[in-house]
Amino acid sequence: MTQTAARWLIADDAAFDPDEPGAPDWFHLDTEARAEIVKTSAQRAVYRTAWDGREVFIKAWRLGGGSAAVRRWLRLAPGRVEFRRTCAAWRAGAPAVQPLAWGESRTSPCVFVLITESAEPAEALRAAWEHIRAAPLGSVTGERELISAVAAAVAQMHAAGVVHRDLHPRNLLVARGEDGAWRVHILDWRSAKIRSNAPNPACTADLVQLDQHFHRVASRTQRVRFLREYLRARDPDADPRARRLRLRKLITDAAPLVARHRQRLARIRDRRLDGDGRYFAVLDAGGGWRGRVMLRDGRRHVLTHRLDAELTTADWAPVLARAVSRTVDGDNPEPVFAAPWGGLLRCRVSGRLSLADRLRWTLAGSPARSAFLRCHRDRHRDVDVPLILAFAEHRSGAGVIDRFLVIEAIDDPNAGR
Repeated sequence: MTQTAARWLIADDAAFDPDEPGAPDWFHLDTEARAEIVKTSAQRAVYRTAWDGREVFIKAWRLGGGSAAVRRWLRLAPGRVEFRRTCAAWRAGAPAVQPLAWGESRTSPCVFVLITESAEPAEALRAAWEHIRAAPLGSVTGERELISAVAAAVAQMHAAGVVHRDLHPRNLLVARGEDGAWRVHILDWRSAKIRSNAPNPACTADLVQLDQHFHRVASRTQRVRFLREYLRARDPDADPRARRLRLRKLITDAAPLVARHRQRLARIRDRRLDGDGRYFAVLDAGGGWRGRVMLRDGRRHVLTHRLDAELTTADWAPVLARAVSRTVDGDNPEPVFAAPWGGLLRCRVSGRLSLADRLRWTLAGSPARSAFLRCHRDRHRDVDVPLILAFAEHRSGAGVIDRFLVIEAIDDPNAGR
């Protein structure tokens, strides 16, 4: 796509030409063989590609209809604010990935892209942490070096007056330089606040966010070491006693923020229940049956009842079709069957419904839907309840719910009978 077919904003200090010969088709990276998909959702995808000796990340949004036109007119096009804030963080001296450009296509559906560059090939912090912990030798030294590098990067960001406000392991890229030292680059500056001096409560909130994501995969000693290294990087000339007092105050100030952040994370996870993305999806089983299925478990490292596989709607289609085909008038001759991905599934179906029940559940939602939502809202708050993987509702020609079913994961086929 040429400049005439797209509109670009180029970062001031970036040597970047989107129409340079050999450059990828920035607006159609799904057709580029050299572009690796990092993550994807219904409207957004993140790609990684090597180009001209660079490690380039492209975040792409695809919008159609009037939504793109309205957001463009209001100057709220996806990625535009994030691009400007990434540029501001880069100029302020924060360890951000270098912003290159933001562009929008003139086609329909409209595609918006945000292009950034990492100085060297890097991986997400969580992946690097898992690799170090899996190493048989030298893991302790590697963990300490990585902790110190991340703490120094966060301290550098706060010293520059930048508060990230969405600091989690997938937004930190780490790589070893030629000298063997860790390099840290921070992504996703959409929610960042940039001031001349970052306030302490906001800095503490950043630290709490990162600490909570490592609560299950790092020891308390390692997490306290991170805070100690952070304070050392913020004020290297402070005497040890003053630094210990600041550490105690930091831990005390973080306590109420931890509870608040956990509630915020639970609400974010709850919103996934209404979406159609990586964690949950809507599936039409045909014959008037329509339901919602679980694709992946974001809490499997915390809870006993969990889904270890990462599924797609294609994996679920035959399972839901099998459950529906054996469900007639509230009877299910095969309540327990093996899942294609391993383990056992139990299908519970509704009995005969009265007209009052049908009308009430059509308006307020069926018990199957309520049980599914209640199960996952509890799991989002780390309550270990039996796992309901899917539910489906059958609607008559008038749109009234007359049957429903629930599919749950079980260990013992005789349990709950």
